[in-house]
Amino acid sequence: MRLILCCAFSCHILGTGPHEAQLQDEATRLGLQPFCTWHGFQTEVRAFLRQSDIFVLPSYREGLPNTLLEAMAEGLIPVARDVGGVREIWPETLHPLLLPSASTAQTWAQTLKTLLQATPPALLEYKAASWQACHDNFSLSQQVSLLESWLRQQTERPLG
Repeated sequence: MRLILCCAFSCHILGTGPHEAQLQDEATRLGLQPFCTWHGFQTEVRAFLRQSDIFVLPSYREGLPNTLLEAMAEGLIPVARDVGGVREIWPETLHPLLLPSASTAQTWAQTLKTLLQATPPALLEYKAASWQACHDNFSLSQQVSLLESWLRQQTERPLG
């Protein structure tokens, strides 16, 4: 099977792991290798995020993924599996991009195809919703307020 893309597309893979060679082989088998750049371990991920539009988190297990928060803080459109703490930070307006934990490859492909075919204004709305959700719920000032409120509650409770 050969995939022919009808739009500009490139996939940048950051990080490394025990399945990297297998993933590279699969990209070659699917005819996607010309569109993929394998960067390996990176310390300056933010520079890559700022050049991107979509962030894919296909993990089968997660806690509260910092990578997802970092991507949303840069206004990337997130597509992720509904596992672990992902739902806790997921904006309701992007619910169609939160895929069931048992999603098939076809579901992922269809979701990404839909995004790749979306109009620029629609993509900007997704990006704005992602950034806004991260800013409203996970900014430093928001987290400081939550901590301050919690500490105040703890000190106002009677001892014993």
